[in-house]
Amino acid sequence: MENSVKMILSHADLFVSGLVSLCIIGGVVLEKLPINIHPLRWIGNSLNQDIKKDITDLSTRLSKVEKDVMNNDLQAKRSIVLNFADKLRRTDYSRLGEICTLEDFENVIDVMCEYEQLIEKYNIPNGKFDVAKEYILYEFTRLSKEGKFVELNNGKK
Repeated sequence: MENSVKMILSHADLFVSGLVSLCIIGGVVLEKLPINIHPLRWIGNSLNQDIKKDITDLSTRLSKVEKDVMNNDLQAKRSIVLNFADKLRRTDYSRLGEICTLEDFENVIDVMCEYEQLIEKYNIPNGKFDVAKEYILYEFTRLSKEGKFVELNNGKK
């Protein structure tokens, strides 16, 4: 009985292999005929339909993530500049060079440049930023001309 089952299974295996081979050969022949029937293309499109949908969904989600990251980056840079300008306004004029160091100004100026490149690239309006930028650059220039940063770098306060 066992031998009969093994023999039937081995013949069934051969039968399925032959049937699959016949389908593949038949599909290739139909693809090459001058008639408008393309079974292999239809099978391929059917199998790839889910993959195409997944790729489209993934691309949409990736675009959203990129947009969110860009918005977060813009907000962070904008906040750094606005907060620094506010810090300058709240600091006593005579102590400004001590509290806001040359390195602080240089870092904020770098952030301002990066922010401006992003808003130019994505065509984003920026009202408050321009005012804060002008104020920061004004104070930086004033402190530089007065030599406040030089005194701090030499260890004098």
